[in-house]
Amino acid sequence: MKFLFTLFLCISAAGIIHAQTIALNPDNGNAGSAFTVTITGTATAFSVASTTTARISNGIESYDISGSATSATRFSGTLDLPPDATSGLYNATLWQQGTAGTFWSCVDCFTINAACLLNATATVTPAACSGDSSGAISLDVIGTMGGESYLWSNGETSKNISGLAAGSYSVTITEGNCLVSVTAVVTEPDPLILSSEVTSESTAGAGDGSIVLQVSGGTIPYTFDWSNGATTKDISGLSAGSYQVTVMDSNGCETTSTEIQVMGGDCALMVNVNSTPIFCNGDNSGAIMLQVTGAVGKTSVQWSNGAPDTTIISGLFTGNYQYTVTDDAACTITGAVSLASPDPVGIVVTTSNVACAGDSTGSASAVVNGAQGVYSISWSNGDLGDSTGNLKAGNYTVYAMDELGCLTSDSFMILENTPITLTVDTIISMDGNIQVTVQGGTEPYTYLWSDDTSAVSTDEDLTGASPGRYRLEVTDALGCQITSDTLRIESTSARFNQQLVNQIRVYPNPVGSQLTLRLPQALVGSRLTLINALGQNIWEGNASGQLTTVTNQRWASGWHSLRIRQYDREISIPILVH
Repeated sequence: MKFLFTLFLCISAAGIIHAQTIALNPDNGNAGSAFTVTITGTATAFSVASTTTARISNGIESYDISGSATSATRFSGTLDLPPDATSGLYNATLWQQGTAGTFWSCVDCFTINAACLLNATATVTPAACSGDSSGAISLDVIGTMGGESYLWSNGETSKNISGLAAGSYSVTITEGNCLVSVTAVVTEPDPLILSSEVTSESTAGAGDGSIVLQVSGGTIPYTFDWSNGATTKDISGLSAGSYQVTVMDSNGCETTSTEIQVMGGDCALMVNVNSTPIFCNGDNSGAIMLQVTGAVGKTSVQWSNGAPDTTIISGLFTGNYQYTVTDDAACTITGAVSLASPDPVGIVVTTSNVACAGDSTGSASAVVNGAQGVYSISWSNGDLGDSTGNLKAGNYTVYAMDELGCLTSDSFMILENTPITLTVDTIISMDGNIQVTVQGGTEPYTYLWSDDTSAVSTDEDLTGASPGRYRLEVTDALGCQITSDTLRIESTSARFNQQLVNQIRVYPNPVGSQLTLRLPQALVGSRLTLINALGQNIWEGNASGQLTTVTNQRWASGWHSLRIRQYDREISIPILVH
């Protein structure tokens, strides 16, 4: 093997070597090519031209450089090294013939690399499972002095690398000027792939389905773990449902199948429905009964109204009811039942109100429709039949029941007119006048005043009447009547001034437990007399002041007259006693 050497010697004027540099470079970049050694001197005392020999030595091996002087200060030559030359530190020696036969030697001048003997082989551990990073590469390197370095294509710098996915990897080994590249391929097994053939149940609930599994890829042998606990490759005796299997190869690589569906066979489940109709409108007498046949195992029933798991439900109102029946083979039947009710029993009531307040002249009649068959009618006052009479004002109820026992009712009211009321406002005996106010009943009113023997007037107020006893009978447009108590017009020779009359106050009127009379000052000292409807004096006294109080001494109820007399003048005021 030939090397190129360029030797620079720096020699002092006294002929002593101070420093030297030797460059070892292939002249064409290829190991084994010829190398040129050039020795250059810089001191005048050193004449390369007189040099005849150049040699390098590491103390064991010596090699001569064949060449000649190329200038006065430069020596160039070639060196052939055998393939087994030792790498290491070499010394260069130059002999220069002179007058005295002296020579100079260069000690520890340069290092020579021997022939590049590096070589490496790779051992590959494949990835255990498809897609993982469990591969590794180890190197067996020879021809190295122990100072080599490594650079892998994945950036690693160690001799051996691991944790590798499948792929190609290269490494460059460098020691000195020697370079060696090695490429290795990490492989992986094919991925585990599962497929299956499924046989469904022959009939619903038969439990004779099966799954035949096909496995490819990975590394045999395989192990199997099914969701139903089976550990064989193929499984049988299966009911309808979903199954899964996990397969593991000898390297511990595993895969899990998607759900494998075993279908059930044809269902024999049947449901017959019987229902009980609703008897009366609005009640809950309906019922539904399911008769289930052909079921596998137990059945469950779901109802749309939230009823419990049962085949019979009752107490149902009008409406639609859905059911779902499911057996142990997952066979399902869904249906609906509609329960209708008869038309409601209706009652139309016609009423006639009481004409006069307090009478019992009201009546009512009823017409029933929608009843089933024969029906009966009863009234809240105890009457039976289509009508009732002699009713007072008030609230009543009519009931109708058909032959199915469906009962309906309706409430109604019998009204009456406002009762006629008659109020005696004033009795002025001096003028023979009695003024009244009539309310209630139904207008227009008719009036009939009479004394003890005959009728005396048909006006509302009695005027210009002679002293005596009078009664008023009032009749409204419906013929309802009211008759006043006996009213008296007293004999008198004079009368009070109207201004004084207007100042007289009697309260309360009607009278309760006592009567209070307030008079103007001019009438203080007047004689007071309370006269009942029979003309009897039931109390007498004098007005000692403007205010007089009289206690009710169990006076009879009805109209009374309070007579106020002063000298020959008097006035009677009507008083109503409760």
